[in-house]
Amino acid sequence: MDELTMVREVLGDVADRVSSRPPDRAQIDRGLRRVRRRRRVARAGKGLGALGGVAAVLAAVQLGVVPVPSWAPVVPITSPAASALANGPTRGSLAGDAAWLRALREKVATFDQAESGGERWRAPSADRVDVIYAGDLGDFRVAVVETPLRWGAIEARAQLWYLGEKGAAVAAMEQGRSDGPQDLVSETFGPGSVPAGPTTRGAALVLGPARDVEQVGPVRIAADGTVSWPAAPVRATEPGVWELVLPAGSGRVFLRTAGRDVVAVGERGWGGESDAEQAVLVRGATPAVRTGSVPARVVSSAPAAERLAGSLAAAQYASALDVTTSKRRLVWSGTVDGTTLDVVEVTAPSGGRVLVAVQDVYTAVMQGGFGQPVAVTTYGAAATPALAWVFQEAVALADGAYTTNGPQHVVLVGPSDAVAAQVTTTDGATHRVDLPGGGPGVLTLEGAQSVRFLDGDGATVATTKVVQPDAAGAGLQPPTTP
Repeated sequence: MDELTMVREVLGDVADRVSSRPPDRAQIDRGLRRVRRRRRVARAGKGLGALGGVAAVLAAVQLGVVPVPSWAPVVPITSPAASALANGPTRGSLAGDAAWLRALREKVATFDQAESGGERWRAPSADRVDVIYAGDLGDFRVAVVETPLRWGAIEARAQLWYLGEKGAAVAAMEQGRSDGPQDLVSETFGPGSVPAGPTTRGAALVLGPARDVEQVGPVRIAADGTVSWPAAPVRATEPGVWELVLPAGSGRVFLRTAGRDVVAVGERGWGGESDAEQAVLVRGATPAVRTGSVPARVVSSAPAAERLAGSLAAAQYASALDVTTSKRRLVWSGTVDGTTLDVVEVTAPSGGRVLVAVQDVYTAVMQGGFGQPVAVTTYGAAATPALAWVFQEAVALADGAYTTNGPQHVVLVGPSDAVAAQVTTTDGATHRVDLPGGGPGVLTLEGAQSVRFLDGDGATVATTKVVQPDAAGAGLQPPTTP
């Protein structure tokens, strides 16, 4: 057994004993970033991504927390082999611009990222930087590189993304997402990805051995509430490269390819809308359709202007419909057990409708919370809504962190002629709750699975399944496979 193999085994033993469970506060921070900030690089951060995890695992050895055996030399530990994308020709419209590519390699060679403990990740030299892709996509300039990075005695390969405006000089390119070596990579860009706010609705890039890359959407919601997702193939612009650019004014679409998550193209999520955008969202949305309350647990109230705009934006995003061709209205606004809730209906051009519950699940533990979509359903122009979901209270811990493992509450919104609801749990038991005017109403219990909404004669007027925590995701999305 050589010395390098033995060192790797020591590091693997350390990794096995380091918890990888993300803190609950991290979930909150991700949501805040999504809602409140226009990311300069879509879904990108200034951190080192996967390399940050490497640092966390290896810091114990590097800094002496875990003793290194006397036989283990301190030598660079190389990550798995380079990706299939590296060590090949550069792809993209800038592949022939030798001066720009040379400047990019020199910029990457200045990479310097601090880690806890005082050590830093650094790129060793420009001649070890592989430029996988460099080119203009609509109003964006994108570059993807692969290079080794060193952290003290540790060396690991990384793929780094850079983004700027179309035609940007290398000095204006900003480093964004980073990952370990991957043979298939993809990224999307949209309004807010760069400071100038380009007019291109969105762009996407796929690199690697993919076979089928599709543009999916915009969504179609029929008059009866049926949802469909038209799909069209994205053709390769050169071997191993798929580029997608959406013109300004196009509806929300998704990118789908085998082996990758389905992702929205060009969407910044919600939050950070301009005054003009907020005016479009709010126009015709109020007053609320329902104003009834159940004292103590469910209380109606008029939302403040900032909250109203935020909830309408979140609901619009969750509906996947284009803002200019759809309409919004506030169904109900208030608090459920002290937690703010807005129920918003978004109507498609066909008359089919999307009902979205926007709830601030962190109100109890932090100031300046934000609403996020927690449940979504569709229904026809002549139908009545039926929606139920579970949320768990956010609870502050003694060390200042947060957890969402508090009591489970089932929130219900039914047809306006409903007076009660019957909730069935996993053990087959049924639980009744009063629901005047169709709600909203709330019931605290574990294992809720389905709901029947009842009128004054006890007849069933609607049924629905209970949306479990986090199941709503970002709202309506196409299936992962065709």
